[in-house]
Amino acid sequence: MIEFFTFLVIEYHINGKPYYATVMYEREEHCQEAMDQDLAMPMYKHLFGLYGNTIMAKCYVSDDVSVALRPKTRPDDVPLHLPKTRPDDVPLHLRPRARPEEVSNG
Repeated sequence: MIEFFTFLVIEYHINGKPYYATVMYEREEHCQEAMDQDLAMPMYKHLFGLYGNTIMAKCYVSDDVSVALRPKTRPDDVPLHLPKTRPDDVPLHLRPRARPEEVSNG
């Protein structure tokens, strides 16, 4: 699973020019939790009071990988190859079935 750095962005405008207040998170879910808990609301309300309704807050997911979960390494005691089995060692229900053209009638 790959996670990407995510930014909580509050965009507002002063004299028609955009400005941004940002907080960086390691995962999108962390940013969403902050939004759900209204953690940015005091700053949002403050900027709204100063600069009006040209304000927006959202979570922006970047293209930068923050966490890349890798497969766990195999313990040293696990053999690299499975032991070879003889056809008689494989239970009947696990053996591949012969195709009709491979079955001889005599």
